[in-house]
Amino acid sequence: MLTRYKYACIVPVMVDSRECALEALEKAVAHCGGQAPLARQIGVKQAHIWNWLNKSRRVPAEHAIAVEEATAGAVTRYQLRPDVFGPAEPSGLVSQNVATR
Repeated sequence: MLTRYKYACIVPVMVDSRECALEALEKAVAHCGGQAPLARQIGVKQAHIWNWLNKSRRVPAEHAIAVEEATAGAVTRYQLRPDVFGPAEPSGLVSQNVATR
């Protein structure tokens, strides 16, 4: 059983990584100004974003890097899919990777 905290993502040992990934996706949507603008920026339909938020509750791994680029690194692939990309890199490295693309 997982323990819930108000700031769940700060305590990764006690948190379901899918919840943190969902929070990261919600942050990406807000950063881009909504589901439709995010969808346009990453080349999918708005319905895909809705499904990721409400059905699968995570971004498919093949779209995580595109979301990272659409948010200019505000939301990283490591936050969206820690099960695929592993723990987060130091923030300076992520910013450099996104900026060079």
